[in-house]
Amino acid sequence: MRTLLLQFIAGSLLFLTACQKKADAPAAESRPSVKNPLSVKTPDDDVIATFQSKGRDQRSAATNLPIFLEIAALPESHEVVTGLVGKVTTLLSQSNISSNLVATIGAEKLSSILEATIEFDSVGELRRSKGDPLTGTVALRTSDEQHAALTNRLSPASKDSSNSGVSAARKGNWTLLELGRTSKNTGSDNVEKLLARGESFVHSTNWLDVTINMQKLGSTWFSANGSTSNQLHFAIAPQNDTFRTEIHLTSERPFNFELGEWNVPTNTIRDPLIGFTAMQGVRRWIQEQSATSTIGLTNAPNQVFLWSQAISPFSVSVAASSEAPKQIVDGVVGKLLPRWKPVLAPLSVGKFEVWTNESIVKWLNLPVVIPFLRSAPAPETNFIFAGLFPVTDLGTKAPPPELIAQVASRTNLVYYDWEITSERMTQWRQISQVISIIKNEFSGDTNLLSERWLNGIQAKLGNCVTEGLLTNPRELAFVRRSAMGLNSLELVSLARWLDPAFTPKLREKKATEAAVPLAPTP
Repeated sequence: MRTLLLQFIAGSLLFLTACQKKADAPAAESRPSVKNPLSVKTPDDDVIATFQSKGRDQRSAATNLPIFLEIAALPESHEVVTGLVGKVTTLLSQSNISSNLVATIGAEKLSSILEATIEFDSVGELRRSKGDPLTGTVALRTSDEQHAALTNRLSPASKDSSNSGVSAARKGNWTLLELGRTSKNTGSDNVEKLLARGESFVHSTNWLDVTINMQKLGSTWFSANGSTSNQLHFAIAPQNDTFRTEIHLTSERPFNFELGEWNVPTNTIRDPLIGFTAMQGVRRWIQEQSATSTIGLTNAPNQVFLWSQAISPFSVSVAASSEAPKQIVDGVVGKLLPRWKPVLAPLSVGKFEVWTNESIVKWLNLPVVIPFLRSAPAPETNFIFAGLFPVTDLGTKAPPPELIAQVASRTNLVYYDWEITSERMTQWRQISQVISIIKNEFSGDTNLLSERWLNGIQAKLGNCVTEGLLTNPRELAFVRRSAMGLNSLELVSLARWLDPAFTPKLREKKATEAAVPLAPTP
């Protein structure tokens, strides 16, 4: 269930942390190391997810994280948490696997339970036996007064507690909540194990720890050669003045990644950089996309690079190694764009122009941006090159060698991303606004929660480094060192997601914009 994973990942916003100092590029010694592969115990047969979480008191005691405390105290941060709880509740109520549980509990009570897991030290698990609906157990470390207040909020309106969907009990220092109804009770042994895990986690350095059985969720995320019995473990913990986030994904079968020597287009990538991303092993995924089949590409790129420059908000470029970049451009122009025409025509914006001699296609007459696709300039013409704004002179300043070394020195590296989060956030905010304008969904309201919250946190954010490594044939490990647990794109996307839906106004269609020329110009 993707929404369940979103609940825990988005919940990392509640564990904000301090900033790194701004730097031109990450030094070699600042590389976030991946620990030895985790020995994650497979959950019991009917357990699909377990979690442990530190409460507000323990987070507030992090005196070595002054920026975290400052951001967490912002009124907008409280609004984000409230909005997030509401959104997650809605998503869970719409999910196939959890909708029955939400209906049994009630959305209002579920929101109260989610808020309680944020407020108190908590531990819990979700179960689903064969043929039974989803049920859950949550234990919250509370005082007697807090227990009374919480159970009062969750009490049913009628005296018949069997209809409430939630039963509460006091177990030592814990409020124990049983969620949903099933023919099988959780059992005293399982409860004792759960509470023992909670007591142990109080002394853990992690602030959040989640294990998910992907097969029982019916998810095919990161499936390896058709395998769906993957195990996902997610943990986040303070590390000095930043956060360390780790995701370990294990599979019963080896991951089918084609890894090799890195071929970074260092003559096309130019400084001043504020963000750089490299990924490899993506050939099979690209080859499986319908657009790839449409343009007739038989040998998809296996390595992709994306970078952002401190030139303008739209200085974002991407390149991928390709034996025939001209074939890709011709396929996009001749086969893909005609298929996209019915989708693009209602937008009534822009037109495509093609320079056949140079194999360049540009999307003109858009607000601010001029997306383009072409072969990379010499000497790297064996790369397909695209961006949001074409630059005639790429410049002569090469990217920092320390940054390139972070990628080129490791053959088991699947993914690498570095950014100056505050500066990259400026780019994503403006790019998202341009997309909204093109889709006729831009409200222009500067008082939206997303605008107020992002304005409040942006200047406080430093560097973010994310790495994905194939630690062994059956395990992928992602590790991140960051100011808030999320990077700039994730923060902007989350903030926009929390904004209310905007109803587009009818756009008058100009006669000159009715036709979108797709044919190459002479």
